[in-house]
Amino acid sequence: MFGPIPAKPVIQSQRGVLDRRLEGNRNTSQFSVRPSTALMQAVLPNLYISAWYTIAASGVLEKDGITHVMSIMTDIADSERLKPFKRMIVAVNDDPDEDLIDHFAAANQWIDDAVADGGKVLVHW
Repeated sequence: MFGPIPAKPVIQSQRGVLDRRLEGNRNTSQFSVRPSTALMQAVLPNLYISAWYTIAASGVLEKDGITHVMSIMTDIADSERLKPFKRMIVAVNDDPDEDLIDHFAAANQWIDDAVADGGKVLVHW
């Protein structure tokens, strides 16, 4: 396992920046994600976290050397965009009553195995 969680929060809020950038995209006829809106935050070496629009941005995952993608959401299907990556889907609802603990052991093992094999993991919701 990765060990204890650092005392200081690692993830810093980017919500305002993302909201402003995405607002500009809403004015176009087709929603697209610019690489500048696709933010990933390093949590630990070779482990990153982001929202869904990072996986939708063309070339971002490849540029950063991501090899594994863990999706924490329901109603997500495989897509051509994600075929090059090893995947794990944790099908949970965005609900405070959702029991995430049931998924921790399998998710942690998958991340540990990926990093041990030299991979870089992105966890997104």
